[in-house]
Amino acid sequence: MVFLGCIVGENGMSMDPSKVEAIKAWPVPKSTSQSKTGASNVVADALSRRHTLLIELDARMLGFEHINKLYKAYPEFAKDIIEPTGLYTVQDGYLLKGNRLCIPNGSIRELLVCEAHGGAIAGHFRVNKTNDIVSEHFYWPKMSKDVQEIMAKCVVC
Repeated sequence: MVFLGCIVGENGMSMDPSKVEAIKAWPVPKSTSQSKTGASNVVADALSRRHTLLIELDARMLGFEHINKLYKAYPEFAKDIIEPTGLYTVQDGYLLKGNRLCIPNGSIRELLVCEAHGGAIAGHFRVNKTNDIVSEHFYWPKMSKDVQEIMAKCVVC
């Protein structure tokens, strides 16, 4: 019996030889990021990281798709979303500073800090470590101050 590319028989399970050959015959993908190395690949790499960040956040964060609607309501990002500068870019409607997603003012900031500080994979790190974790992927003005204030409310610490 053939099942999902495997042959199940009296002697157990084995891969269907025709499927193995089909996989071996797949052509190697060609892309600009593979043909360029070092400093010449920085732009493609940066675009790839931004796109990956947006996809991951959309999949993991409830309400993520509404962040881009909040930029114009907050003066800290309003000008940059309308007229991106060299420091800021807009991708898929989201404002980025370098490769970091700009987070408008609101409860989402506290959620991100709490997750970085005491979430499932965090260990109630100190302020500097928590700030480093958050600032790796996100940006907002006075982030360090916000991290300190939010962590001061941590009942575990």
